[in-house]
Amino acid sequence: MRFIALSVLVLHWRRPEYRNAAERMLSDSDADVRRMAVDAVGVLTQNTRDARALSLLLGRIDDSAEEWHVRDTAYGAIQKALGQTPDSSRLGKPMTWPDDARPEVIAEARAIAENLQ
Repeated sequence: MRFIALSVLVLHWRRPEYRNAAERMLSDSDADVRRMAVDAVGVLTQNTRDARALSLLLGRIDDSAEEWHVRDTAYGAIQKALGQTPDSSRLGKPMTWPDDARPEVIAEARAIAENLQ
């Protein structure tokens, strides 16, 4: 139910007031909910270079125990937040971290996220 609610409120209706809820769901026990939350944060921060969002998304990527589809979606969300078009050439294929990620994308996100501290 959380998955569907977040999908409708953020991905379809683009309601920014649900950003905090999406951020809280990044640590949900259900990987599908985390994946939807990651995507929602990416949609709500598209083209903003938002340091907090990038920091949260990097947290999902840096978690080696995270499901591959959550990490992949986080990488795409980072690209959205940075104003880039997410790479769709690997849809449905797990990334090997960090080998398959473009290092300059991650470096740019980390540089912006560091401004939070």
